[in-house]
Amino acid sequence: MPELRDAVISQLSELRIPKKHLELIKHLLVLTREEAKKQLELKYVEATAVTNADKGAICLVPDFRFTLAHELGHLVWKNLLPQEVKNSFGELSKKENAEWERIIGKAMRKSHPEFFYNLDPRSEALEEEFCWFYSFYLCMRDCRPHYPKVHAWFKKHVFSGRR
Repeated sequence: MPELRDAVISQLSELRIPKKHLELIKHLLVLTREEAKKQLELKYVEATAVTNADKGAICLVPDFRFTLAHELGHLVWKNLLPQEVKNSFGELSKKENAEWERIIGKAMRKSHPEFFYNLDPRSEALEEEFCWFYSFYLCMRDCRPHYPKVHAWFKKHVFSGRR
């Protein structure tokens, strides 16, 4: 779709990428999800991007599902979850974060502090974390191997009786 390609090119210019980096792109293909499903293997469609560096080719599959799911998560958090369920998620979050910190967090905080500035300061951190995991639950084919306890919590507290 030409309008998708134009939007991608516009966003590239907004990023102020060095010219020598942009010159590496020889081919830029932008596909809708439906077009991509017809032309690419599902693993590439789900990755939303494919690069063939040898040919200077980039294929993008714009996918707004994650962002949509994240924003829907805010509505679920604010309008559907009772406080005791939010508290339950808070307890799970503390345990998971402590485990993560124990394993790799200290090293990551020291070497890449920029990774920890992605929360919107206007939002409650716990709500943002909920929304990220809400998106993972909906958009990943199976987030259970990566987040088993969180997956089980969402299945029980948010998606039980899902239609």
